[in-house]
Amino acid sequence: MKSLNFLLVALVLSLTVAAFAGEKSESIQVLAEATEVVAWKFHTNGTIYATPRIHNGIIYIGSHDKTFYAVNAETGAEVWHYETANQIYTTAAIYENIVCFASGNLFIALDLSGNFLWQYTMYEGNVVNQNDAWDYFQSSPQLVDSIAYVGTEQGLVYGFNVNTGAVVFQCQTAGKSSIETTPFIQDNRIFFGDWDGVLYVFDINTGNMLWQYDTRSDKTYSWVNAIQTDPLIVNGNVYFAGRSCFLYSLNAETGAKNWMFHDPGDMWLLGGPTICDNLLYMGSSNQHFLQAFDINTGVKQWTSNVDYRIFGHALIDGENLFVGTGNETGEPLGSVFAIDRVTGAIINKFTAGGQVHSSVQILNGLLYFGCADGFLYALNKENMLNQPISETMIKDNSKIDLGKIPQGTEPIDTYFYIYNQGDGADSVTLSLSGAATLRNVTTIEPMQFHLAPGDSQKISINIAPAALTVKKYSLSVIINSANNLIQNKFNRSLALEIVRSTGITDNNQKSAADFLLAQNYPNPFNPETTISFTLPKPAGISLVVMDILGQQIKTLATGNYAAGEYSLQWDGRNEQRNNVASGFYFYRLQINDPQQLQVITRKMLLMR
Repeated sequence: MKSLNFLLVALVLSLTVAAFAGEKSESIQVLAEATEVVAWKFHTNGTIYATPRIHNGIIYIGSHDKTFYAVNAETGAEVWHYETANQIYTTAAIYENIVCFASGNLFIALDLSGNFLWQYTMYEGNVVNQNDAWDYFQSSPQLVDSIAYVGTEQGLVYGFNVNTGAVVFQCQTAGKSSIETTPFIQDNRIFFGDWDGVLYVFDINTGNMLWQYDTRSDKTYSWVNAIQTDPLIVNGNVYFAGRSCFLYSLNAETGAKNWMFHDPGDMWLLGGPTICDNLLYMGSSNQHFLQAFDINTGVKQWTSNVDYRIFGHALIDGENLFVGTGNETGEPLGSVFAIDRVTGAIINKFTAGGQVHSSVQILNGLLYFGCADGFLYALNKENMLNQPISETMIKDNSKIDLGKIPQGTEPIDTYFYIYNQGDGADSVTLSLSGAATLRNVTTIEPMQFHLAPGDSQKISINIAPAALTVKKYSLSVIINSANNLIQNKFNRSLALEIVRSTGITDNNQKSAADFLLAQNYPNPFNPETTISFTLPKPAGISLVVMDILGQQIKTLATGNYAAGEYSLQWDGRNEQRNNVASGFYFYRLQINDPQQLQVITRKMLLMR
């Protein structure tokens, strides 16, 4: 058993503990928003994955800036902070006047004034923190009386006497893989899962293993079967899930399986479990939903779709539950959802500045959570439930079909509109999805913007097709709404086909006699456009519309015309009065001048 690493208290205090008026007290941000949803935000210098621990009006929480904070729960003012050697992922535990937490390979105990009491080095060597890029979990201490039980990256589980720092329990798993779950202790037995996907049960008096359940016996995944949800025991059954994509109910005494639920999309089950009134709530990863199950049968009761992955436990508050979400790719986004816990209906949501891995906590009408943007948030619950929400959409979901475009065509401009028909403002970001060859010659503007209630935004698309080869192309403009209640991602698709040039000349020059064919207006158009031409003297003319293959599809004018200016409309129909497809067309003015036959051709774009 390793010895305690006691430090000089005076030295630690002088180096690591800052009073409220100290160097980090400026990190509080009290926000006076119109909706007053955010009561305050407290800023740290690192990502926060830990869940806040609230005790006697003070919030205790660690950050990836290697600092542990005490913050006033009502005002957001810093009370003190303590600097450690490692990033802090874990949620703190409190016993009487002692707060304890894990920081990498160190287990640390402070008094509630921020004074150092003791620390213990749980294993030697490097601290890994994350086994892969999607691993955000570490074991947090579980308190039973004055004993704090916690797992480590080396497959060790300790029980510390919080008052003295003495090790009163220790066990080692055979696989020695990372333990990322918070242990559950009941009837002198400790339950925890590991990175390999094994749930272990040990006797806390003898340190002997009583039984284990290996999820790999059901199915083995290439990404490992890591159990990352904390085991929870209700009515003699233990519930847990993880990267095995299974949710389990086992007999807590024997390990016999009661039932298991397999995620239909083979998605990780990471958020939860939380149990209330015989309903178990569990969040998914890339499926982006929260589900409720009957704890006795495993039968799914409802599914509620959210915007991103769910990592933490759902907080039950009366008939509502609150749960955080997080986006791991692209722009860092996250939300806190309010959901009817009986029906699964979404009530409202708050959009945070980053991934919300933390579970939500509540005190005196304020909701607290840590966020990957480095802030500890406090939300006014009632204002959050009643805040106005955006309803950002595109009214026309049809494909923008540019039709057949000849090789070497000059850049093409098109557009569509995004509307906000809700009562709340929105923040919108755009991106392109599709073949790189087309994306590389396509620009959209703007890429990011705010959208007030009732407002709209024109999205301009410019395509430079000169570098494209002869073939069909398609792409999608992906629209991400930060504040839509349910559907936060949708798209508008675009298609075109590059064809070989027909040899038709787009000639916009005046003739020697000043015959003039103007560019049609508007261009692009849908469904009607105006074509104008000028005759300096009487002449026989014909004005026709042709497709890109040079085939005549519509005669607009023919016969003898006096000198003057003329304007004609084309309604996008052919001689049979049928609508023609979107795409490029040519209009040709032929002047039968006795001295010289002249032809002027221009190009136009029909966009339906």
